[in-house]
Amino acid sequence: MSEFNLLDEGWISVVTDYKGTTKLVGMKEFFRDAHNYKAFAGDTKTQDFAVMRFLLAVLHTVFSRYDANGNPYEMLELNKRMQQVEEVYEEDESDYKDDLMKTWKDLWNCGKFPEIVDVYLEAWRDRFYLFDDKYPFYQVTKDFFNDCELYSNKGAAKDAGSISFKTINRKISETGDNTAIFSMVGGNDSELKDKLDNNQLTRWLINYMAYSATPDKTKIKRYLDINDIEKYDGHKGWQNSIGAIHYKTDSLFMTFLLNLILVHPDDKFIGKVQTPAWELTPEENIRFYLDNNSINNLARLYTDYSRAVYISNERNQFGRFFNIAQLPILDKKNNLLECMTIWEKTKKKDDNEEKWYPMENNPYESLWRNFGIIYLNNTVESKDFRSPYIIDWFRKISKEISDERYIKLSSVGINSATASNLMKNDIDDEIYVNLEISYDLAKNGWLRRINNLVEDTKKFLNEEYMKYTTDVVALDTGLLRSNATKNQKKLIDAKINSLIGEVYFKIDKPFKDWLSSIDYKEDKEKKLYECKKMIVKIIKDESKRVALAHGDRAFVGIKFKLNNDVLYNNIAISFNKLALKLTNYEKGDL
Repeated sequence: MSEFNLLDEGWISVVTDYKGTTKLVGMKEFFRDAHNYKAFAGDTKTQDFAVMRFLLAVLHTVFSRYDANGNPYEMLELNKRMQQVEEVYEEDESDYKDDLMKTWKDLWNCGKFPEIVDVYLEAWRDRFYLFDDKYPFYQVTKDFFNDCELYSNKGAAKDAGSISFKTINRKISETGDNTAIFSMVGGNDSELKDKLDNNQLTRWLINYMAYSATPDKTKIKRYLDINDIEKYDGHKGWQNSIGAIHYKTDSLFMTFLLNLILVHPDDKFIGKVQTPAWELTPEENIRFYLDNNSINNLARLYTDYSRAVYISNERNQFGRFFNIAQLPILDKKNNLLECMTIWEKTKKKDDNEEKWYPMENNPYESLWRNFGIIYLNNTVESKDFRSPYIIDWFRKISKEISDERYIKLSSVGINSATASNLMKNDIDDEIYVNLEISYDLAKNGWLRRINNLVEDTKKFLNEEYMKYTTDVVALDTGLLRSNATKNQKKLIDAKINSLIGEVYFKIDKPFKDWLSSIDYKEDKEKKLYECKKMIVKIIKDESKRVALAHGDRAFVGIKFKLNNDVLYNNIAISFNKLALKLTNYEKGDL
């Protein structure tokens, strides 16, 4: 029995006006009217991002095969179901790239998505039922687990693993008997907490595939004719593995176009057949992960499965649940298909050489603190970082975009609390940089000058302000870090990091406001000095607040031994040292 088709039923939550009015729409209505919507309005920012990537997979699939007028590209052979039959021949790649670029420009100039998207979705209508006997959306069929031999870390497993609705619902995130005290759903009634309407269930299913953690241990040993599958590391959702960045505007159509990288910056991915999950049967999807799981196209990456999932109609002691089994992990090293992340070169324990890995979001670092590795890696000698492809793509299309458009660079992700990657909190941050400034790569241009300011500020806080906070903690505890025990050092470091984090937090919004206020034609020296003065005042005010918060004891000071010498320090001495260093920072003499 087929039920709840995503093409027609409302499940995508969107903002329709500047008053914040929201609406649930199906996929066909979404692509028809995306130019009238302002933003997503799902349950969390990470969920919105997962849904956006899923919908981007539709666009990558359609416009890798058809132009903005709905005509197939000449070099492609398509079947009756609008699928690309084989990869683009090498001799046709240059023409294909030109055609893709023209399609992107035509879409931008049109201002809305053409009818070919609707035609494609209708051709695949049978793959978008949330509940279906043959092709349940993002799931395996009901009898799938009967065709498997399963195991866990305890040995052979008779039944599939399970995850409760109240666990995948990140507004609750309860596991087992543990109760989330401050969840957004009140009461202890499990029936209330596991109640998800089909529209919510669809969004959380997509989010779960993207951000699943790894506390569940059930894996597949055999599936049909695939026997003796080697033990593998479980797959946490791919978006759980990356520090994601993307562009946002006040129009969902434009947001999608800015993130629709039709011409991949890495030529080895040009002309590959886009294979979103819905174009494969449930069996073909599972075989893909068990046989190979090497992904070479964005539509597949954006619809990546981290689990074999089936939405059960039953209830256990914790309420409604998914039946699940972990699929093999995607290889993160050198997986440069991903465009929406920052890459760093790292050597892992099991590797003899450095390889590229996506940087995961640091919950305590604002996006502006990575300004240089986001915007400048292609212009400086850097062996440790590379420019995110989405930044390269933005520069490629920037000449087509009005500089009046309100465009933000946004980072989104989760912070994991344990080795099992259980979610601790969402990460969501944005910066706005004037369009002209964002591609000013001149040696003495805005990007380099802003980056120098950012790096000088980080250097000052991580060195000079750290010395000050170290003194503050020593005065507060009566302990020098050099003389402390291992456990005492952990406590001292936690206090120091908290004080440094607080001043970063207080700089965050004023700095981002200053960044968004820059006019390309302004005097650079004057504008940069304005920012430095602002940062100096913030640091000075915060350091005064910290000093006064520690009362008389900090001003009386302490005597301590260091290398057999008896020394004296108090908060006034430490503050004056910091004030002198602040003067040097303001002058640019660090």
